[in-house]
Formats: sequence, C-alpha cells, structure tokens
Amino acid sequence: MAETQQEIVFKSVLELANNNQVPEKYIYAQGSINTSPPLLAVPQVDLSLLTSPNRQQELNKLLSGLKSCGCIHVCFF
Repeated sequence: MAETQQEIVFKSVLELANNNQVPEKYIYAQGSINTSPPLLAVPQVDLSLLTSPNRQQELNKLLSGLKSCGCIHVCFF
C-alpha cells in the first residue's frame, strides 16, 4: 500500500530513520546552518534620570528591557 504525502509528513524522525528514509529537510550539509546569534534590541536606560521629573519614562524602559530580554544597557549621561 502506497503512503500519501500527508502520512509521510506526520511520521516521526525515528520511524523514518528505522526505514532508512531520512527526509532531506533533516540532513544538513557542512556550513548550511546559520550559527550567528540573533541581535536583540536592548533598551538603553540612563540611571541619572531615575531621580529626575521624567523618571517614569526611564522606569518604563527599565521594566520593558527586563521583561522582554532580561537585560538593559546602563548609561550615565
């Protein structure tokens, strides 16, 4: 009985490997994988502004940076 394309797509990799049928999408030639880490937009927080009347804006950037990527770029202007 011939399998349909949909049945082949839903097979696990182990099932396919046991049948010596590893799909091309699981085989990578040397140098074909992009190993560069993605760049993050890290918020820049001026700590000197935390004591100014505009401190709420800096506090919002601090909170946003810690929530989104877990880090901030600290600077003193």
